[in-house]
Amino acid sequence: MRLQEILTAWLPHQRWFAGKDAPVTGVAITGQTVLADGDPGLRHLIVAVSQDGAGPAGGAAGGGPSPADGGRASLGGEPPAEG
Repeated sequence: MRLQEILTAWLPHQRWFAGKDAPVTGVAITGQTVLADGDPGLRHLIVAVSQDGAGPAGGAAGGGPSPADGGRASLGGEPPAEG
């Protein structure tokens, strides 16, 4: 499973995610920094979220909630390599 698919299913269940009123139709990773290689790995992600009835909204995934940048999230483990 690709990381975008995981985030599409995971984001709406986070208490800080503001887009609970509309289904998430897509997630695009617009930037990322590898903070730790290995298993598990750690990445800081900048994502754009698309929802029915709304354009893309950006945010970051990698820590605790942050209203200044649209929210942060912590995901465990290194996702499978994308190909």
